[in-house]
Order: sequence, then structure tokens, then C-alpha cells
Amino acid sequence: MAYSQAATRIALVAIVSVFLIALSPTSAWSVDAPAAAEEQVSYPSELSEIPAPEVDDPISEAEMQDLQTIASDLGMTLKEAIARFAWNDNFSLAVDQIRARYLEHFSGAAIVGASEAWVAFSGDTPLGAQEFIDRFADSMPGSSVTVKVVEGRGFTEFDLEQGVQSVHYELMNDQSVASVSSGYDIATGVITSVVMLAEGADDSVVASLAKAAHHNLPAGISVVVSRSDVGRLGHAEAGADFHYGGETISGCTSGFAVISPTGVRRIATAGHCNDAQTDDGDALPFFWDYEGSLGDFQLNNGTEPIRDDFYSGNDSTLEVNLRDVSAALTPTVGMAICKNGKTTYKDCSTVRALGHCYGAVCNIVLAEHDITEVGDSGGPWYYGNVAYGIHWGVKADPIWPFLRSGFSRAGRLYNASSHIIATN
Repeated sequence: MAYSQAATRIALVAIVSVFLIALSPTSAWSVDAPAAAEEQVSYPSELSEIPAPEVDDPISEAEMQDLQTIASDLGMTLKEAIARFAWNDNFSLAVDQIRARYLEHFSGAAIVGASEAWVAFSGDTPLGAQEFIDRFADSMPGSSVTVKVVEGRGFTEFDLEQGVQSVHYELMNDQSVASVSSGYDIATGVITSVVMLAEGADDSVVASLAKAAHHNLPAGISVVVSRSDVGRLGHAEAGADFHYGGETISGCTSGFAVISPTGVRRIATAGHCNDAQTDDGDALPFFWDYEGSLGDFQLNNGTEPIRDDFYSGNDSTLEVNLRDVSAALTPTVGMAICKNGKTTYKDCSTVRALGHCYGAVCNIVLAEHDITEVGDSGGPWYYGNVAYGIHWGVKADPIWPFLRSGFSRAGRLYNASSHIIATN
């Protein structure tokens, strides 16, 4: 597909994106990590290493491929896709830096349409945070994109993440509840839980569930509990000479290569996938899995070298368009994002929400559309060369049959296992 020169791109911003962890392994988001005492093993990429994004980077080849897919999937021209989405990932990088440095103040951020975004704080804008916003704005001279700073929200993103998990698990453990799905709105601070009642439970129990769910929530955060009688609320989608992300592995798809604290490389997929995995006939011995408040992850050892590259795919083939991973970051609501899976291959959408829960699994990021099927579980969610997540499944939002594909945040893998996404 023909397109104009890269000079037509809005100047983009990025902060150097060495893999960032907002919390230490001893934080509230940590779990006991699996033991890893093996000797260090390193297998450099056969591709050129892509450096961490910098301010004013032009559109990369990988990003242009994704923008072409986005234009096709969302029914717009390439020029429209560039104007709407080309700056999204760089704004998200700035947001990720703010989140990491000002966790106790950060309330959330979102991209709203082609030319507007916002960043919010619980109180006043903390000293230094404005510099990241200004750097983004300064990198886009002449652009119509504006960033609004919202102060005085009264709650933080951390409050919302902890709050939705508290509400969700309390409802899930109630005998009157058969199934529950929960999420939050970063703009309003409202936690919404949809329940399917157990057989014999009376409708009147919903009001008492809502009242109990408000227990111990920070000021400014409220809860709405509603009942659903239709369908399911969500479900997981299990189903060469080197090992890469984005490959067919038994009933699932591989996600990204990871590195243990001692330097051992493994391959990540979804925790609900079968423990016994193979890749092109080669065994991928099971190492560890996790399904809980941090997401849905599984780690496997490899019988062949594990590269830090992944297949981004196309609309008809899984194992094509191999890419290097340059960073692993948190997505921002409204930004463009793509996935690859062995059943549906490559598709792109936008990020709808962070921090959703279904069953035992929380920290699910929802896409705007349902673009996945059984077998895609464990596959990579990405944009350009940045890793954003590991595919989980499909969730109703707000209720069935409004379905959205969902994935576990790549960064939460560190909090769960002390492994990081490999970037070299």
C-alpha cells in the first residue's frame, strides 16, 4: 500500500524506555517467585536490535505495518490512521514514565479521539510530572493534539486497581454469586461488577451485595453491582530451530521471551493453557504458571535457543514478520494495539480499559473489539516493537453480548514471577 513520506508524521515523543517496574517485588502486587538457579543463557537476536524509543522518532517499519492493519481493520484510510494513532504509543510512553515516578499521585490517562488526551492526578500535579507532558507537547510543533491535565480526582490508579480486586473477590466468594465480572472507569472512579446469581438466590440479594462491596474503599471511589441473566460473562481462550513469541504451541500461542533473575530465557504464554506444550514437535517443559490478581501467565523452558523476537503475523499467517522487542510497557486507554494468534492471526483494535477482573484473574486489559478466538491464548499483544501483553480471552463489557478481547499486562509478569520481557 502506498503512503506519504515519513515527514508527514506528527513528531512523536518517547522517553527512553528501559523496562520499567513501578513497584518492587516486595510490593502489594507481588507473589512468591519461582526458583531459578540455572546458569545464565543468552541468545542474541538474529534481527538488528531495535533501540528503546526516543523523542521525535519517525514512524518505524513495524509501526507502519501496524498502521496499515489498523486502517484496514477499522475502515479508514492510511492517512487517517496516521493522524489518529501514530502519536498514541509515544504519549503512552510519557504516561508510563509518569506512572512509574508518581504512583502515589497518578490517577489515570486516556487518549480521546484524534487530537486530545488527558492525564489525571489525585491532588495537585506533582513537581516534575509536567515536564513529561511538556516534552510530549514540545515534540509536536504545529500539531492540533492537546493534553489536558486534570487535578483533584481524590483517588489514584493504584486505589482503583486494589479496589476493583477487593470488590471482585468479595463478590466471587459470596455463596449467592455464581459468576462475577468487574472493572473500573478511570475517568469517574466507579467500579462496576456484573454478577450471575447462584441457583435459588433471590434478586433482592443484589442490593445487599452492592452495599457490602463499598466496604473499606477509598474516598471518591464508588461501586455499582448489577445482575446479568444472559450467557457467560467471559472466558479464557486456550485451545523451527529457535523458539520465538507468536508461534503455534500445542493448544495455544506463544507470547514473548522472558529472562529470569539469573539470566535464563524462557517463553511466556497464558496460565490457563495446558502445562505440556510443544513447538514444531520440540517439547517446551513446563516451569511455572499463575492465574490470579496479577494476570494469567505460564512460563516454559525451551529445548532450542529462545530469541527475544516475536512474530507479529499478518491477516492470514501466524509465523511471519519477525520483530525485535524494544521495550515492555503499560498501554493507555484509547491507544492503538495489535495481537497475533494461531487461530485469528493479526488484528488491531484500541485499548478500552485497564484493570478488569473475571473469575480468579485480574489486571486484564480490554480491547475495544472481540478479535480473538480459541487457540489465540498466550499470544503477543503489541504495537510496533513494544510488548504490551499476553492474550487471555474474551470478556463481556458491560454485559453479554458486548464482548471485548482481553490480555494480561506484560509488566505484571515481573511482579508475579521476577521474570522480565526479553529486549536483547
